[in-house]
Amino acid sequence: MTVGQDITRTGGDLPQRLARARGQARRALWTERLWPLMLPAASTAMGVALLGLARVPQRLPDSVHALALLGLAGAVAWRTWRLWQAVSPPTATETDRRVEQASGLTGQPLRTLHDQPANTGTPALHELWQLHLHRTMAALEHLRGGWPHLRLPASQWMRAAPVLAVLLAGGIAWTGPHAASRITAAFLPGMDDADAPAPQVNA
Repeated sequence: MTVGQDITRTGGDLPQRLARARGQARRALWTERLWPLMLPAASTAMGVALLGLARVPQRLPDSVHALALLGLAGAVAWRTWRLWQAVSPPTATETDRRVEQASGLTGQPLRTLHDQPANTGTPALHELWQLHLHRTMAALEHLRGGWPHLRLPASQWMRAAPVLAVLLAGGIAWTGPHAASRITAAFLPGMDDADAPAPQVNA
């Protein structure tokens, strides 16, 4: 069967089911490619929040605090841009392989839908090929696109995210009701958290 051949004659609703599975597979592949772009920002934000719980940024002069946040934002933007440049759209072959893997299919049957036998000149060979095609379509009864497989990239910056998340959760539990104000003050230079001592004026 050639690429342009109509498979609706023998596949029933196969084109619709295959299109849905391919769409789901493409979304899963895109998610796997794009989610690492969020990790630099997430890791940096958790790091600043963790320092805020320890009241480190609040002790800095406001100008130094602001410059530090701007520097971190620039580094995050640069790293995210570099990661974006390495992202490539899922190919049709990758999409079909994901559908086959998620559907538990072996032997790459989706490729058969686009194959053309070397020689079907004789009726016997043509009939044999059509039988093979029908069996292949029968195996495509339950097509799935699968879910994204989210894995941490090899970068140390990326792998720091789960560690920072655990430390941040522990810090929030440790500081209790003061956590929100400390974290907010860490991101807003010039703002004091609730633990900052009130100014005293001696007359």
